[in-house]
Amino acid sequence: LMKQFGVNVNFVRETNTYHIPKGSYKNPSTFTVESDASSASYPLALAAISGGEVTVDSVGKQSLQGDAKFCTVLEMMGCTVVQTDSSTTVKAPADGILKAVNIDMDSMTDTFMTAAALAAVARGTSRIYNIANQRVKECNRIEVMVTELNKCGIVARELPDGLEIEGCDGNIGKIKPAAIECHNDHRIAMSFAVLGAKAPGILITDKRCVDKTYPTFWFDLQKIFKAELETPQYSLNKNTQIDQDKSIIIIGMRGSGKTLMGHSLAKALGWNFIDLDKYFE
Repeated sequence: LMKQFGVNVNFVRETNTYHIPKGSYKNPSTFTVESDASSASYPLALAAISGGEVTVDSVGKQSLQGDAKFCTVLEMMGCTVVQTDSSTTVKAPADGILKAVNIDMDSMTDTFMTAAALAAVARGTSRIYNIANQRVKECNRIEVMVTELNKCGIVARELPDGLEIEGCDGNIGKIKPAAIECHNDHRIAMSFAVLGAKAPGILITDKRCVDKTYPTFWFDLQKIFKAELETPQYSLNKNTQIDQDKSIIIIGMRGSGKTLMGHSLAKALGWNFIDLDKYFE
């Protein structure tokens, strides 16, 4: 990236260091802003799991992002992949059955959860490894993926640096309906949404967490991919006694889900919801 702006950085492999010369940036005559390759993994995975074909622009062979190579995982699973310098096209296997993979995802760790969702429906046992850093992201992603896949009836096991997943061989009836705990992690939500596009009864308990990187995800899923989305309706027990003279105040860290909980609780109670962030910010 810096080279495109006139600064040549020298990487010394022996010492694993970068030497950056003093200089000044020069704007290139043209510059293409790449799409987010991590977010691009979801539409590509949707093609793979649904038997369709998808092209994502601005993520191709010349991409600087490691996650642009996620398509190689799909190719190993049996998909047809065509990647130009600036686009990636994925077509699902003709028989609709994805193959299990044994893959080092060190160079594309943020997409391992997308791969895990596909592995759940694949033929055979998949092993994804060299992703230990994913234990210290928004949550312990390895542990959470194993826990939530187990909820869905998919056998999954933790490895020291990854996980193993026994796929259902395309037999979607083996996948149980489940409420997925996202732990405020956008990638957990979107990965299980991919699984939910194939398996009925997958409930994402925190749909707003995708706002961090892909705020239009649910809109795109419904409008572009024609997925059928439903919002469950919550109501209180008719015998519940509510003191209308009192208020409920929710306190917590930023991003912990206060707004989502507040909206849901206010709707169930029939009360007004006040988001103080809008007043203080």
